[in-house]
Amino acid sequence: MTVGGHMTIDRKRLLGLALESLLNERSRIDAEIQAVTAELKGAAKSAPAKAPKKPAKRRPKLSAAERKTRSDRMKKYWADRKKKQRQTAGKK
Repeated sequence: MTVGGHMTIDRKRLLGLALESLLNERSRIDAEIQAVTAELKGAAKSAPAKAPKKPAKRRPKLSAAERKTRSDRMKKYWADRKKKQRQTAGKK
């Protein structure tokens, strides 16, 4: 401390100025936050509506003969595949 208490007054004044500066900065930041929030809310309101979903494309119905042909083909495919797996397993 200096003579006459000048240090205490200068420190109080310095702290007061620092506080004023911080409060001004906080006000500026709060204003920016409000502006961004308002823009986001406005963007959400003005966003285009989602397009309606398109109905799923349906496969054409197969006749009984086509189903049987497909079934026989897949049975042969899986039998051949299992046969190859057994052959490769036996070689190890």
